[in-house]
Amino acid sequence: MLASLLECAVSSPRDKRCNIVDDDTAVLRMSLVDANHPLTCQFKSYQARATFGYPPAGTKKFGIWQELGSGADGTVRMASTVPSAICGSCVTAFAVKFFHEVSHGEETKPPAEIERDHYRAIYTPHMFPKHAFQVVCLQQQCLLLPYFKPTPKNLRGKALEELERNIFPAMTNAKLRLNVDEDDEVHWRHVLNYCDSNGAIHFVFIDLLRLLPNPYSHKAWESHALGLLRQRM
Repeated sequence: MLASLLECAVSSPRDKRCNIVDDDTAVLRMSLVDANHPLTCQFKSYQARATFGYPPAGTKKFGIWQELGSGADGTVRMASTVPSAICGSCVTAFAVKFFHEVSHGEETKPPAEIERDHYRAIYTPHMFPKHAFQVVCLQQQCLLLPYFKPTPKNLRGKALEELERNIFPAMTNAKLRLNVDEDDEVHWRHVLNYCDSNGAIHFVFIDLLRLLPNPYSHKAWESHALGLLRQRM
């Protein structure tokens, strides 16, 4: 459940309150954005039960909550579906990434679509369904993706094992690789985690816009990246 996140959910610069009803139900104060009218925004309050997940394909109305983090390419915020006559007071929470630039280098494809394609190539369908990573227009083209938690230091050893066994080989198999020559591209802030339906913890590597082509599926970069993370334990 999202009680800890809901406590700091923000809807408006003028009102930063979010009243907790109990562990499962809260008053969500959020910016409401309609994909059918992406240039308009209004502030709403809902009493709702929130769980993590992915928005159903075709979702048009999104609640935008507080900022989760910002980097070189964009800003990530907490987001959710909104209560409706169909789903009642239940909402699904996830993350949304807004990009600083509408283009990336010499690429003709928008950055949201580039990063979506990288996530799908690495994490679907064996870890997530394809619709877990979607591009929508909410005042600008942005990327919807699952919410992942920061990885605490006591789990970094397990994270390295999963990166070595599954995640980095999946990048190589997708003919992609991390830019291990750039100091800022391989950090623990990029290694997040989530729990599956059985409560097991899994790890992911995020911020995939700047992945480099790896047309011959060379693997040497994998050990280099793991070494950098070990140095930064």
